[in-house]
Amino acid sequence: MVSYILLYHYISVILVKRILWYNQDMKKLILLVILLLILGGCFDETRVHVVSTVSTIVEDSEKVSGFNNIVQTTPREFVSVYDQGGSGIFLFGGDDCTYCDIALPLINEAASEYGLTVYYIDTSSNLYPFVEYDDEIIEILYDVLESDEKGQKVLYMPMLVSIENGRIGNYHIGLLEHEYNANDDDRLISIYQDVMESFR
Repeated sequence: MVSYILLYHYISVILVKRILWYNQDMKKLILLVILLLILGGCFDETRVHVVSTVSTIVEDSEKVSGFNNIVQTTPREFVSVYDQGGSGIFLFGGDDCTYCDIALPLINEAASEYGLTVYYIDTSSNLYPFVEYDDEIIEILYDVLESDEKGQKVLYMPMLVSIENGRIGNYHIGLLEHEYNANDDDRLISIYQDVMESFR
């Protein structure tokens, strides 16, 4: 990308030198056109679009069975996507997580508006035990996790996190900083969409 910009500017400079040999009125017009082209190249805004690479889908948790844009995957798949430089939007939750019950329909709505799929990891699953991968997952998420009163990093739920080409992207932990009420739904949907933004 940088080499194309340098080539673009180099050619523009050569053209400016050549134009100086022509008459004054033509010089002004051509210089103006070249200047506009150069400035247009400088302010080219490219948006990064990330594509999900999650491949393992399972059906174990009833918690996500009624949602069109949330499907269950395994802790192993999360680690694999991260380690292989892949991408995906993941939601950590569990059967005993009451805040997850609030977040799930809102995350589903946010994903639906963007036409995306969120991959749910059930930390309480017996078929796909989280405990087998919890050390690896804590290590992957270490920089974004909150600490408990003892100073240890803890995976609080719900946690919505994007992995973008093998790196942790946007994330959101819990609901809001105050006690949840139904008036918070639009704000939470907006927060969840911010996490999903690169996948749109």
